[in-house]
Amino acid sequence: MITDLKQKRFCKGTSSFVLVLLAVIILLVGIANYSILVWSQARIIEHEATRVAEVVTSHALSARSVYSTQLSEVPMHFSELPIPSEFLKLVARDVSANNMASYSYTPLSLWNLDSNQGLSDDFQYWAWEQLKTQDQDNPTAPIDWQPVKRFERIDGVKTLRYMVADGANSESCVSCHNAYEQRKDIIDRRVGAGVEPGKQWQQYQLMGALEIQVSVDKIEALASSQSKLTLLLVLIASAGGVLLVGLIIWRDLQKEKETSAFFEQEASFDPLTRLLNRSGMERSAEAALQKSQAMGAGLSVLFIDLDGFKPVNDTYGHDVGDELLIIIATRLKAIVRESDIVARMGGDEFLILMEESPESERCHEVARQLISLLSQPILIRQHPVTVSASIGISRSPENGLELSELIRKADQAMYEAKSKGRANYVCYTEAV
Repeated sequence: MITDLKQKRFCKGTSSFVLVLLAVIILLVGIANYSILVWSQARIIEHEATRVAEVVTSHALSARSVYSTQLSEVPMHFSELPIPSEFLKLVARDVSANNMASYSYTPLSLWNLDSNQGLSDDFQYWAWEQLKTQDQDNPTAPIDWQPVKRFERIDGVKTLRYMVADGANSESCVSCHNAYEQRKDIIDRRVGAGVEPGKQWQQYQLMGALEIQVSVDKIEALASSQSKLTLLLVLIASAGGVLLVGLIIWRDLQKEKETSAFFEQEASFDPLTRLLNRSGMERSAEAALQKSQAMGAGLSVLFIDLDGFKPVNDTYGHDVGDELLIIIATRLKAIVRESDIVARMGGDEFLILMEESPESERCHEVARQLISLLSQPILIRQHPVTVSASIGISRSPENGLELSELIRKADQAMYEAKSKGRANYVCYTEAV
């Protein structure tokens, strides 16, 4: 029984461990999926914000290029028109004021011609230095400028700051700006700003830049709501998975309990008569014996052996003998109380254990009833069958306190009864 208990505890513990392990695995998978989703969304947001910046850059530079081409064809008396860099600044101001704050762009340069177009913050100085490292001393073809970018919070709004070089791509642009740098007002501005005056460019060199700012807060808010929904779905799926696994394990445990109970019962009962077998009787009897001793009560053990059973088997066959044993078992249970223990010890031997007071004579009454009842003829398959019973009785506490001792003494008394002519009962005494 101890081994069975340990096995049950081990199985229960193992099932609990498996359930917890599966729950942890499902939870970790859910967290991993959510983390991958958040990471993927961040990459998509960055990619799309960068695409917006690239499109804005392309449109701005294209507009400036068209303007430059058209301006070169304008008669000289229209010279009061803004130069291309000034035109780009005006367009940028108008676009930034009319795009619902989703993006803005600003032309800027270390060698600005307007006080509002100079470098003014940490990002701009840092990005400008990154662009300078890509510049060349004597370029012979347009430089493959790589944009510089990073995310920052501007007035509490997460924003992509994207800077791309605006090189001196046309000779007319180079000539115009080189001439500007020779003017006294420009030289004074450079000196005042701490910038070396007299800058002269070659075609394709770094002259200015465009900074594009793209707000991603609205996109992130939408992505966050989608992530929360996804997380909720993942948690529901994970909880459903854990519940499903738990139900499967619970069902398996129930089946295991039912199977264990079935085999435990089968191991405790005689398959033919459905009475307790020897091992089942011992477990039940030990508990009854301990209870009687604790309460100061007594127990009687009746050891019963059928007289004339072997001839029935030999004459009519084992099928008739089996039916006879089943009928005997039914008669034994009919005489005793529900609280009494009735068992088949093997072959044609039976045992009854009854709780009674030391002064009670009930064991004698039951023995006489059994002898009378079991001696009555029985008709089995048209065959009249007659057997009798020899009964030995031992009592606790006067004949012993241990179950094995009581059974041994009742067995000895039963043989004494057989020796006195059978169909008889004998109580154990020292003389026996």
